[in-house]
Amino acid sequence: MKSKNKYLLWLLFLPLSVWAQNLLENPGAETSPVIGNGWTLVSGNITSVGCGVNPPCQEGSHLFFANQFANSECYQIVDVSAYSITIDNGTQKFAFSDHVRSFPQSPADVARAVVEYRDSGGDILSTYDSDYHSSTTAWLLLTDTRIAPVGTRSIKVRILAKRNNGTNNDAYHDDLSLEPLAPLPVEMVDFQAIAEDNKIKLTWQTAAELDNDGFLVERTTNGQIWEKIGFVQGYGTTSEMHGYHFLDENPLLGLNYYRLRQKDFEGKEEYSGVVSIDFLNLGDFGNLRLAPNPATTQIQLMNLELSDFDYLQVTDHHGRRVLMTHDLASSLEIGHWEPGIYYLQLYGAKPTITLRFFKN
Repeated sequence: MKSKNKYLLWLLFLPLSVWAQNLLENPGAETSPVIGNGWTLVSGNITSVGCGVNPPCQEGSHLFFANQFANSECYQIVDVSAYSITIDNGTQKFAFSDHVRSFPQSPADVARAVVEYRDSGGDILSTYDSDYHSSTTAWLLLTDTRIAPVGTRSIKVRILAKRNNGTNNDAYHDDLSLEPLAPLPVEMVDFQAIAEDNKIKLTWQTAAELDNDGFLVERTTNGQIWEKIGFVQGYGTTSEMHGYHFLDENPLLGLNYYRLRQKDFEGKEEYSGVVSIDFLNLGDFGNLRLAPNPATTQIQLMNLELSDFDYLQVTDHHGRRVLMTHDLASSLEIGHWEPGIYYLQLYGAKPTITLRFFKN
């Protein structure tokens, strides 16, 4: 658990706009003139114009209009240095959106949006470029969501319009947005399971971590009931790539599924994807088989030395136990069971053996 002082310090570094607030000033051209009220002109002229019948506004009562110039462009630079901690941890996402539309003519005038992620020196680290679009019957939504590159300190939003017909540049923008999204707790790069001798080795990597306490390693054979088999400590907050591994020294014979339950210092949890491995080599028990499989009335345990085990149990695919017995025999009567997938587990030997079979 983080200390109270550390928690308060973290809050001080977070700007109020972190909760999905639009970082753009005058994003819908509601304040006129546009230039000087959040936006800087590059070429032509982009103004605020009241909505008419064609087109109606996407939102509000005004929109961006390029007027009579063949090519028009303006921009706005957003200072995001207040997000430097999560940006440089590689965990800060930003979402951009812009609605564009064109007057119904052929060829139609076209609109374009460009979003540039820049470092403190103004160099471009990453770019979203929508290219030119015309939409003459409805507003077209342009969107982009990405993790800000490490070192980003400003985001430059450019809106452009190009005239292809007539005397007016009738390519419109409206209702723009640039929003910071909640930082990713852990950016997972890779998660694999491989067999080594009589064990299963899990490996994974992270590209960045935010307040990462660590990973609970969980396993299942039926996809329903997950058991915790270990914990691996995390690196807290870091923007560097880190590799992890965990060794399952007692894997189950047959199909094993694994997942990671990542926890932060405040107890919040996120799940990884699931990896699986069919493990059939467990020393002296590698030849243990169930036959026939699928079975209808009876199933045989082949190559079984009963003295190696204390008891067995069988569960269905929901994880419900249908049989548990200490009276081990080389065959089971299953004719009265419902059709489906079952898991037979043998206890007493190390490791525990789990075999899957199908009942017709």
